[in-house]
Amino acid sequence: MRNSLDYILWLIVLHIHTTTSFNISRDHFRKSSVLKGMEIVDGLEFDSFAREWKCKCSPRGSDGSLLACQMALEAVFDDLMEVDGVTNVERFIDEDCLEFKVVTSVDADNFSEWKKNKFDPEEFFVEMLEVIEGVSEIETQTFKKMTVVSTEFIE
Repeated sequence: MRNSLDYILWLIVLHIHTTTSFNISRDHFRKSSVLKGMEIVDGLEFDSFAREWKCKCSPRGSDGSLLACQMALEAVFDDLMEVDGVTNVERFIDEDCLEFKVVTSVDADNFSEWKKNKFDPEEFFVEMLEVIEGVSEIETQTFKKMTVVSTEFIE
C-alpha cells in the first residue's frame, strides 16, 4: 500500500509542476500578501496562524447539539473579534463526520500574544461545548496557513 501512496503523491507533484493552473506568478498577488510570508522551508511560506476548535455532534435533528454549538459560538463571537490580529473566523459543519468546527485566523504578528492569553475565549467556548448533550471529542489545535489563491488577491 505504501508504494501506491508514494506513486499517487509523485503523480500529484508532477501534475502540479507541469500544469499551468498551478503555475501562478507572484505578480498576481498583492505585494502585501507576499511580503508577510514567513518561510517554513525553502519555497513553503505562511503568513498567519489558525486556531481550530472542533467537536463531534449527534446526527442532525436528533437532539439539537449542532444548533447548541452554533449558539456557543455566537456567545463568544464578540470576544473573538476583539482579539488583535483576527483576520477571519470560519465555521465548518461536516455532516459526514458529524463535526462542528470553528477556525479563527490571526496574523503572525499577533499570534504569540493570543497564545499567551490562552486563546481567549477558547476556554469558555470549550466549557460550553462540554455541557451540551450529544457533543463529544472536543479538540483544539493550531496550524500555520497561507492563502494560495483568492479572488480578493487576483488583479
